[in-house]
Formats: sequence, structure tokens, C-alpha cells
Amino acid sequence: MSARRALLFGSQTHGLRGPDADAERMREALSRHQFTTKVCTGARATRDGMLEAYEKLIAETQSNDAVCIYYSGHGGRLANPFARGPRFLQYLVPTDHAAGAFRGLMSFELSALLARLTLKTTNVTVILDCCHAGQMSRAARPAPSAGSVRLVAKVFEDGLTEEQVGKLLEGARSRDRTLEPESNWHAVRLLATEPHVSAYEAQGGTGAGGIFTEALLAVLAERGERRASWGSVMLEARERVMLRKSEQRPDVEGPRRRVLFRTEQLPDERPLPLFFQGSEARLRAGSLFGAVPGARYGLMPAGSEVYEASRSVGEALVTQTLGSTARLEVHGQQARSLPGSALLAFPLRPSIAPCLVGLDDELRAELAAVLERSRYVRTEPLRGGSPLPTIARIGSELTLRDAGGVLLARGPKATPEWLLERLECLARAQDLRSLARGGLETDLQVELGRVERGRRVPLDGKTLHVGERQYISVKNCGSQTVFLALLGIDPLYTVRLLTRRAPRGHWLRAGQALVLGEAPDGSLTGVTATWPAPLAAERPLGESVIVIAAEEEQDFSLLTTSDAYDLRLRDAQPPLPGREQTERRGSVLASEPRSEYAVCHHHYELDPRPRPT
Repeated sequence: MSARRALLFGSQTHGLRGPDADAERMREALSRHQFTTKVCTGARATRDGMLEAYEKLIAETQSNDAVCIYYSGHGGRLANPFARGPRFLQYLVPTDHAAGAFRGLMSFELSALLARLTLKTTNVTVILDCCHAGQMSRAARPAPSAGSVRLVAKVFEDGLTEEQVGKLLEGARSRDRTLEPESNWHAVRLLATEPHVSAYEAQGGTGAGGIFTEALLAVLAERGERRASWGSVMLEARERVMLRKSEQRPDVEGPRRRVLFRTEQLPDERPLPLFFQGSEARLRAGSLFGAVPGARYGLMPAGSEVYEASRSVGEALVTQTLGSTARLEVHGQQARSLPGSALLAFPLRPSIAPCLVGLDDELRAELAAVLERSRYVRTEPLRGGSPLPTIARIGSELTLRDAGGVLLARGPKATPEWLLERLECLARAQDLRSLARGGLETDLQVELGRVERGRRVPLDGKTLHVGERQYISVKNCGSQTVFLALLGIDPLYTVRLLTRRAPRGHWLRAGQALVLGEAPDGSLTGVTATWPAPLAAERPLGESVIVIAAEEEQDFSLLTTSDAYDLRLRDAQPPLPGREQTERRGSVLASEPRSEYAVCHHHYELDPRPRPT
């Protein structure tokens, strides 16, 4: 029988007053979710104590257990002593850490432990109330007047030599020789802030604690026993944190549509948070995600997983795109009476072109009930020579081929519902491959290749072979900082965010480079190229890497496909008076500000056979 296990760390050091209380509050909340908890604070939250507790958790965990790991305390960063690799290395600050006596837990050590844990169970949730992946520190604003709640200033930085970091890295590799340099695919990670900014602790009033922990626990308490996804929980927690400190923006990595503490995923309708700037309603999305003038959204209360017209509290219409946000015109008295943090905006019309699929009249009638549920699929009569994806029946089995005739699905798995999911993935992949360059003036130097004996070998003949270790290098040769995202499209038309450590964009300064597949010491390990299991490994097929650089942070995960992606057709409604139908992404009117992003497309073939020697 599966168990629920939680390991909670509170490192109350160097001026912080809240981590012990944070850990206890999290213990109480997880106990209500039937978790058996172990709390490590004080002397049990030293470096050795944290490692020992984590190792014991891995040893005790069984297949299908639900595991939650929580940390509240300082994060730290140090300048990378290696000539190559990331500019900074990050770590957690145990209770025995001090300046000149480094006892930090490096991020790559935590990644090695997490990789071993997810070999036991994929139902893992990690919650970090500290700065993550960038500065990993708690920092501050000027102190308010006496007697009020203060957000405490705390930046913790250290320096280590190549030899010291090398020993820590080798120790991590000895624990997990398969350690991948990128983020774990299996675990959900809830992060107090983005890579390049700080997290805060509030002190005063009734006590002290991380403002992210406080917001997260409040949202979890309001959800109660309702089925909720981590994505919807974090959307609301993020808005609550930003109301207190606008630059701290919590984020979620991994399978965000998972039900809390389960591996089951909920449908992904990709709602966007609505907020107010003064009295003006805004949407946290720009033209890159379809928020262009004329776009319509149905408004639902916070916590809603899907759009339901009968429960909608109003509608919103985009009147102007402003970079990474959009100005809204809100319709509905109930919506206008709610605070912005209590509203989610669900798109009422698709922002991408539908996928046209050909099939004969008999199959059209048979599959109509399923295919008509989607806003991203349109059927066409089957015509000879028509360059469309096609659905056909061979004997008792349904088949799906893409426009090039590649067999994407056949057999028991090719149910109508699964075919619909593939077609929606195909629509999103086609749209991403046709995405216009954008209006941001930048200069990116992009190189794709494979790793041989630790060396870069650029792709020759545009072909990568299964089993090879791939790298992607992007250097910002422009003059301004950008938020960078890399997205991959595989032969099955699945779109994944490759830079999943930074779902809202990797902060890349002018002159800096991001290398996907690079270890902290600058050694090149690469990421293994794999073949999508449902496809027959018969011949090379096309893959793509889409590079997007944005002037501001964006939720690039909105561009990916999802295993639980299931958009239903909205209730047909006429456009609001005096407005045009929704414009497609990239067709912002000339009178509007240009969308501040740039796109580069790179296409190559993935060969299922080994590279000839």
C-alpha cells in the first residue's frame, strides 16, 4: 500500500526568524493531507543532518508513494570559479553554514538526490521558500516605519575554489552517475521566486515567516478537499505574493497540471491571471500568447480548473497589447466587484490556426462527437493528393498520418480521444513552427550539435542520431538582457520546454551564453536524444528547436503541449458590440506597441539508427 511521506527543513539562521515556524505550519497542513512528516530544524538541519534525512527518505520510499520535500531558509550563491559554465552556483544554507566555513548544499547535489528519489516514485513535490536558480537569497526593500511588518534584507554570498566545487560536484555524481544537467522531468517544484530576483521573509505583527509559504498555505486551506492542480494553486499564490512584493514572483516547474500530491493530471485550459494596475484591468500575457486586440476571455473565480459558462462572472476584451501584458475592458458587474487576484481569464477563441484533418464521410460521422469538442481541429473531406493529416480505418483499427504520410498512431492506443490529443499537439506544433520573427531587435548566436568525448561537434548534414548526447548553445551578442526560452518539437509533434529550469525565461545578459547540456564546472555532458515510443523507428523524421528571446519575463510553458491538454469548444457567442473578431497572434495592429520578442527556428532530422562509424 502506498504511503505519504514529507521531509521538512527549517534553517533559521543569519537574522531569519520564520523558518522554524514555516516548517511547523507546513507540517500541520500536510498532516491534513495524510502525510507522515519529519521536521528537521536547529541541529537537525545542518548539512550532514539534511543529507542524512534525505538519504533515509530515499531508502524508505516505495513505488507509488507520494513524497513532499520542503525547505524554508536562506538561499545563497557563489561566483562559479570555473572559466566555463553558469556565472553563479546556488545552494541552500543549513544551520551550520557560516562565512568562511562553507557547509552549503549545492543545487547540483540536491538534483542528484532528487534524481534518485524519482527513480523510486515519480509522485514528488518539492517546495523551496528561498531564492532559486539565480541569486537564491532573501533580500529587502527599505525598512518601513517602526511597528509595521518588515521585509528583511538578507543576501548570502560565498566564494569557493575550483577544487572545492569540483569535490562537491564529484560527490553529487557519485550519488547519481546518470545525473542530467537539466531539471527533473518527474517532480513538481514550487519555487518562491524567479531565478534572478529575491524572496522575502515578513517580520513583525503576529510573527515571522516567508511570504510565499504564507500565501501557499492560505490557498491550500481554501482549496480544502477539492480536486485542484498545482498550476491553479500557484497562479493564485503568485498573485498574493506579488500584492505584497511585486518583484517576488513564485513559479512552478514540472507537470503543473498534476492533482495535488498525485500523478493524475487535470485538463489544461491555460487560464491567465487578471490583475489591476490602479483601476485599469490587465492580463499577464502579451501577443506571443494570443492576447491581441479583440481577444475575448471568460472570467472565472480563482481556483477554477476549467471554464464553465454557467459559473462565469463576466468577460474581458483585450483593447491594447503592452509588451508582456494586455489592457482589458471588463464586462460583468460581478467581475468588476472582485479583486484582481480572485479572477482567472480563460480564452474564448483559439489564438492559433486549427489543424485541418482529412477523413472520409463515414469516419467523419463516426468521430464527429469527439473531434467537434476541440477548437483546434477541423475536418475536411478526404481528397486524393490533399496534403493534410488523415485519419483512416484499416480493418478494425484507426490510424493517424501527418501531412507527409508518417504513421503517428495505429492499434489499440489509437482511440478517438488519443487521436484528438495528437491533432491538438500537431496544431500547436505547426503554429509554433510558423511563428513570425517578432519585433525585438537582438542578436543571438545559436549552435546545435552533439557531444563527443566532452567536445562540441556541430550538426553535420542536419542529422542527430538516437542515443547521442545533444547540446544547444545560445549566446546573446546583442546589447540588452533578454529572457530566453528553448522549445523542442519532436517527430510526434509534442512541444516541450527544454529550458525547464526557468519556465518564465532564462535571464541572459549581453555577452553571456546559455548552453543546454553543460554541467556546473563547464564540462559538456549533453542531453540524450530519444525516439518517441509510439512511432515506428524506420527512418529519420523532423525535429525542431525554437529559440525565443523576450524583453520581459513570459510564461513560456503556455506554448507547450500537455498530456492532459483537452480544450473544449466554448459556447458560441457573438463578438461584443463595436469590436472586430480576435486577431491572430503576431498580427498586432500597426497602432499598437510592437510585441517585444524575437524568434529563431532551427530544424534537423532525428535518425532512429546509430550513427555510422
